[in-house]
Amino acid sequence: MKTILFFFLLFITFAAHPQETNYADFPVTTHSPQALQLYYQGIQELVKVHVYESMDSFDKAIKLDPDFFMPYFMNAMYNLARPDREPFKSLAYRAINCKASLNESEKLLQQVLKKLMEDPKADVTEYGEKLVKLNPKSFFAYQLLATFQGFIKDYESVNNTCQAILRLPNYPDIIYNSMGYNYMKMNQMDKARQAFDKYMKAEPNNAYCYNSMGDYYVQLGDFQSAYDYYMKAYKLDSIHHKSPINVDLRTKPFMVDY
Repeated sequence: MKTILFFFLLFITFAAHPQETNYADFPVTTHSPQALQLYYQGIQELVKVHVYESMDSFDKAIKLDPDFFMPYFMNAMYNLARPDREPFKSLAYRAINCKASLNESEKLLQQVLKKLMEDPKADVTEYGEKLVKLNPKSFFAYQLLATFQGFIKDYESVNNTCQAILRLPNYPDIIYNSMGYNYMKMNQMDKARQAFDKYMKAEPNNAYCYNSMGDYYVQLGDFQSAYDYYMKAYKLDSIHHKSPINVDLRTKPFMVDY
């Protein structure tokens, strides 16, 4: 289920607030200002594609507020990609049974978890569509919709959702990464290259840009170019040795899905 991994290329821009936020992005509910800060820190780590650091921040947020729904949701979705279903089920169960008074968006995400507990291949796009209607200016809501569309391999709809994101104010550059991978799935390699080029131009010091270009060349069968880009990514990302982009370059490169 590599497609699920692209879920972690999400980004939210929030102002910190101790209770439920009322901003245009995406509302979250917690009674702990410190837990909320840790949650935002986890999101920021996801933007940098530091998945393990992000999960650690979410875990710390949960310790401060055991009924903080969103960190449970994020960690549950991470574990959805694993062959062992038990970690996902455990986290999803705790998220579904949070005692906090959740907002409507969080309640929709609870329904998503219930569906995925029943069937990890369930079509949950209707919940993504409802999230976008509730949060029409939220990148996070649109990216969740694109994620759910990707689960069922509706790549044309993913592309349409990405185009909608580009019309949002202050959209994050990482959207070009998602677009590039989606174009690769659609075998539109010229458009994929254009998207990855835009990502590299926007964030030339981001190791993940070069990892993505390496994946692009793997699909083309140009393993020497892929190796070169992976090595550049590795050197840029050397501080974060646990990052998913640090692959064993002595073997045939593998594609890290978005």
